Amino acid sequence: MSVVVIVFAEGPTEEQFIKRLVAPALRQLNIYLKPQTLKTSKEASGGAVSFGRLKFNARNTLRQYPNAVLATFIDLYKLDTDFPDYLISSKIPDVYNKVASLEAALHATIVEYVGCRPERFIAHIQPYEYEGLLFSDVDALINTDPNWSNSRTKLMKI
Repeated sequence: MSVVVIVFAEGPTEEQFIKRLVAPALRQLNIYLKPQTLKTSKEASGGAVSFGRLKFNARNTLRQYPNAVLATFIDLYKLDTDFPDYLISSKIPDVYNKVASLEAALHATIVEYVGCRPERFIAHIQPYEYEGLLFSDVDALINTDPNWSNSRTKLMKI
């Protein structure tokens, strides 16, 4: 039995990470990831995702694909304050407990709003800015977009 998981990625870097690294690793388990960035305006997609936009797209996606699972891959950094329990979680000093609190609230809110089975939605909030992790290995960053190899020296300085 195969499982399709649609992943709402915060931006194009996260989308490429899922597409190029995570999806191939899971394919052998019959888990097929389909990353997509959410539109943040009529002209753009990716970047700051508001809860309202996420909620709207989650409902539509889960209804359109009744056999799929939906997951998120968004950063805690600059998370919009309209996310469920944002103010409560902002008082939690430990980043991992903060993320766990936000993920639990996001999961409960989406499941209730959409009316789907709980296992159809996986809330994931990345505790650290994903791109910041890439800068820890410039070669990994360059692999996300071959055009960046021209900027290798500048990236190493950064």
